[in-house]
Amino acid sequence: MRITRLERRPGQKQITLTLDGQVEMLISAEVWLQMGLRVGDDLTEPQIESVQEAQARSGCLDSALRLLSYRQRTESELRDRLIQKRLRPEVVAETISRLRTAGLLDDAQYARSWLDSRNQRAPRGRRLAAAELRARGVTRGVVEDVTATIDERDAAYRAAERRARSLSALPYVEFRQRIGGLLLRRGFNYELVRETVSLLWQQRKESRG
Repeated sequence: MRITRLERRPGQKQITLTLDGQVEMLISAEVWLQMGLRVGDDLTEPQIESVQEAQARSGCLDSALRLLSYRQRTESELRDRLIQKRLRPEVVAETISRLRTAGLLDDAQYARSWLDSRNQRAPRGRRLAAAELRARGVTRGVVEDVTATIDERDAAYRAAERRARSLSALPYVEFRQRIGGLLLRRGFNYELVRETVSLLWQQRKESRG
């Protein structure tokens, strides 16, 4: 089949490739340059398939980079989003490998960044942090390495200290229930919860003289 037209229409990022005056394909400028396509070239069926394959890879990479531009993602999250776009699994796998090699997709870096953010805004225990990271597709080994850095005693205190100030007028039983419930929901174990509640209550008493 002969290329009879190569045209970039207004407002369109891709190039319309027309074969024999009737069959149209959308290709990126990168594929156009990569394949060296020109008007008048005769393409065999295998060559047309090569153009289609190159466009599938280019389109998948563009989609992946666009998703990563919005926010950092795990490999699993990115894979799921690309598959949802009905991109072929083998093309998705190749794209993820390219991004990983280029350093644009790194689950360990993602996990550290995610944990730092949570640690600043809403500290949680290792158990909850690990569960949330695994839910995002981070592998168990990476999760264990990253969550091992959590200082749970410090995290539990910071998670509850502000709330404790707002509950300072409550009697001990209700204070313990409210603070203890908060810390348990944040994934801290019972022993650390009791220790933190006791410390905060003691500080409340001392502050009142």
